[in-house]
Amino acid sequence: MIGNIIRRFDSLDSTSNYVATELMSGNYSEGDVILAHFQTAGRGQRESVWQSEPGSNLMMSFAIDITFLENSEQFLLSESISLGIKAYLNAEKLSGVWIKWPNDILVSDRKIGGMLIEIKRSNGKKWAVVGIGLNINQLEFSPELSATSLALEIGQKVMTMRVTKTVIEEINVWMDQLKAKNFNPIRTAYHDALYGYRSWIEFRDGDRRFTGKISHVDDDGHLWVRSKQGAINQYQPKQVEIIY
Repeated sequence: MIGNIIRRFDSLDSTSNYVATELMSGNYSEGDVILAHFQTAGRGQRESVWQSEPGSNLMMSFAIDITFLENSEQFLLSESISLGIKAYLNAEKLSGVWIKWPNDILVSDRKIGGMLIEIKRSNGKKWAVVGIGLNINQLEFSPELSATSLALEIGQKVMTMRVTKTVIEEINVWMDQLKAKNFNPIRTAYHDALYGYRSWIEFRDGDRRFTGKISHVDDDGHLWVRSKQGAINQYQPKQVEIIY
């Protein structure tokens, strides 16, 4: 269970760094959630920096023991957490909520959140350190980010702690499915929520842009894309970018 204990800090370099340090030193209890009012070195995918106004958004991390998952099943963790975040946003009556591979959350084609998962080994166990960022009360973003927030979408600011607890509850619903190894409902719901699934969208592969259609995402987290010429290519995270 995630979130039995929630610890809040005014400032950390990164909530995920804090969890990883505590985990490796043996001072961490599984599922404890670490929050930060401000991160000095928050991270996103592709070595990017997660930009957030102090106190405006949800920045949290936790670690869970995933020894029960085979290496080929680990991406199902990302799918489960993404589905939990999406379930919360749907409950807030937001429309156009999609999961963008590999681990971003979009609302009306603008980024509202994302996550970073890192695998660690400690005391003979395999752990996933999960960092989640969700834009809640921030009202201004750099134009190049194409971002939004909960407050912008619903037209009013909300209590960050209420959002945090509800997001955790929704994640736990899907984590229960994962721990029970009920993988098929996770796979089905993830693909139904996947941005660009079986639709023609734009991709960037290095300097090349192309139009393709997502065929599926396999349990290793690889993206399978069909080009308009009929070729099907497999991509790992960071090998291709979805343009939205």
